[in-house]
Amino acid sequence: MGIVVNGGTDYLGDPKVYLRMNYYMYFVSALYFPEIIGREIFYRADIGSAVAKIEANSPRLVSDEVSSDTGFGFLLGGGYTHPITEGTRIAVNVNYAVRKIEADSWNTLGISIGGIF
Repeated sequence: MGIVVNGGTDYLGDPKVYLRMNYYMYFVSALYFPEIIGREIFYRADIGSAVAKIEANSPRLVSDEVSSDTGFGFLLGGGYTHPITEGTRIAVNVNYAVRKIEADSWNTLGISIGGIF
């Protein structure tokens, strides 16, 4: 069990004219290891709050940033851990996340590398 901050970005445009949307999720996370805790294959489930920040910039529009109301999000995934030292593992993870913010829903498929200490 632990706390996770997860994020993503969508960017459309070039340096002068763009639209950027950042997604943030603040989760309580649980990892399940079928064999031995911290070793090899694991599954994960995260649940918590989600928020989006939208930033737009163009020659006719002064740069503007808007934050959404807080919504709901969850993440499901699994992966594999490899030992580095006694008590330290590197983890490769594939996950699917859903963010429901205001009237919209954003879904992502992600691959991440992290550490377990």
